[in-house]
Amino acid sequence: MPRNLFCADCGQQMAGGSGQLPQGQARCHPCRRANPAKKNRRTVAKVCVGCSTPYQVGANNGERSKYCSRTCANRVNVGNRRIRSMDDQRSRRAARAASAPGLNSTQRTKLLKKWRRQERACAYCPRLANTVDHVVPLIRGGTNYEGNLVPCCKACNSGKAGWMLVEWRTGRRVSVRPDIPWPVFEGRPRIIKAKPEPRTIGCRICSTITTRRAYCSDACAVEGNNRKTRDAYRARVGLPIDPARATRQRAA
Repeated sequence: MPRNLFCADCGQQMAGGSGQLPQGQARCHPCRRANPAKKNRRTVAKVCVGCSTPYQVGANNGERSKYCSRTCANRVNVGNRRIRSMDDQRSRRAARAASAPGLNSTQRTKLLKKWRRQERACAYCPRLANTVDHVVPLIRGGTNYEGNLVPCCKACNSGKAGWMLVEWRTGRRVSVRPDIPWPVFEGRPRIIKAKPEPRTIGCRICSTITTRRAYCSDACAVEGNNRKTRDAYRARVGLPIDPARATRQRAA
């Protein structure tokens, strides 16, 4: 049987079930609809490990929560994830891939297409490969040479991430390699070719000097096509050909 409770906001009597909150915390439906921002959930008071600020967290997540916000967690854990300094030019993966010696992006794409045509399997599992993995990650001093590239499936590539192979398999971190003095990738120099001077020729119909291919205007182009058709017909039927003679134009 439902037990009788009183709403914590309006004090009206309401019927409560086995899953209802205890007396003093339960609220009726009209009060919850009128003030939906007020939630009936149990919270736990904790202190942030990063900034020592007190905060409230749900009882279900109280054991796992350590930081008051994701920003605070990223600020504390950035040293564990990032090996190179923040001012390093290779701190972003795109910059590391561009500055690392070896194959460029286009060559790596062609290599992956060749592996797909060969139906190569992943180097770490039996699945088919659909990505290119760096055995020694770029963030750990790896290069883009073909000896450091292996076919890999997306799941293994994402799981390995910036870990060495022995770290990924055992879960233990090894010593960090020293920085390699890679050359700064500045791109290939752009060669700007000078535009050639426009070629001037004489129109085939009126001999006017023009920079177009054969005719100076659309009217001359139409006349030239008409002459070509007429001369081809006269040559086929055995009539004399006069290339300089103009064709008869239709009246507008």
